[in-house]
Amino acid sequence: MKISITVILLLGIVTSCCSGKKDMANGFTIGTIVYSVDENDCNYTIKVTNKNEEVFYDPINLEDDFKKNDIKIAFKFRPLKMKNRCNKANPISVFEVKKK
Repeated sequence: MKISITVILLLGIVTSCCSGKKDMANGFTIGTIVYSVDENDCNYTIKVTNKNEEVFYDPINLEDDFKKNDIKIAFKFRPLKMKNRCNKANPISVFEVKKK
């Protein structure tokens, strides 16, 4: 009984761990929605953490379903050549997004 529970838990951990790698292999970037009320910030940004660096993106076309603080998403985007709307984030256009 203990062995079957352990096996199920390990399978769950491996599956959740590998789904992020699968998304990245399919061209998705993994990030977290961040909500801010700071005057110099955009209301909603996407935080992407790579090793020891955090990068923030300003999604100009984020759907309302994803405008919730601290949700994990996988997304595909294009950088935009336009003036930044906030201090910490670069503007992007999201063309595919899903919750993690």
